[in-house]
Amino acid sequence: MADIVRSLRPTCPACGFAVFNRRCATCEKCGIELPSSIAYTKAELVALQARDRLDEATRERRIQKARAERNRRALGPFRDSPVVDAIDGALDLSDLLDLGGD
Repeated sequence: MADIVRSLRPTCPACGFAVFNRRCATCEKCGIELPSSIAYTKAELVALQARDRLDEATRERRIQKARAERNRRALGPFRDSPVVDAIDGALDLSDLLDLGGD
């Protein structure tokens, strides 16, 4: 089974070193430029970067949504207050807790 996994991993044609990062255009051991059949092309890299940016934006939206939900739950019976709705998203619960500390 290990032989099958090893055979699926691309290797440098010059030194045989396993290519772990196809985003890197050169071999990490000997430094030769890897062929486009192994390393990503410029167009593929651009597409991957766009996907990474989209994934990061999606992740950030999920974090913001989770924070807002956490804050709403922490407010308990006051969560349906018009005042809470007015500041929802403007302040994090931790901001409200820090108001009296200074």
